[in-house]
Amino acid sequence: MNGIMGTHRHLFQVVRDDDAGLAARERLLVDMGRTSEAEENARETVKGTRATLGDSHPETLIAITSLGAVLRAQNQLEEAATLAREVRNGWMQLEGDAK
Repeated sequence: MNGIMGTHRHLFQVVRDDDAGLAARERLLVDMGRTSEAEENARETVKGTRATLGDSHPETLIAITSLGAVLRAQNQLEEAATLAREVRNGWMQLEGDAK
C-alpha cells in the first residue's frame, strides 16, 4: 500500500521488532506476568504523547496500539477494541490529510 498508511504499517512492524522500544518493554513486562506495570507504563506513554504531539500524531497512534496490546493480554477486550477503533480512525485521518 502506498502513502501514509503504507509507511505507517511499516512503522508498526519496526515498533514490534525494536527490542529497545517502549512497545518492547511493555511486551517484556507482559511476558513476565507484570501486566499491571505494563499497563501503567503504556498509559503514561499515551498520556505523554497525546499531550505533546496530539491525538492523531503517528507516535501517539503507535503508543495507543501498544496500550491496546497490553489490554488484550489482560483480557480487557472492550477497552482494547475502543482503542483499536481510535487508532484506525487516526490513520484514516492521516491518510486523508495526505491526499
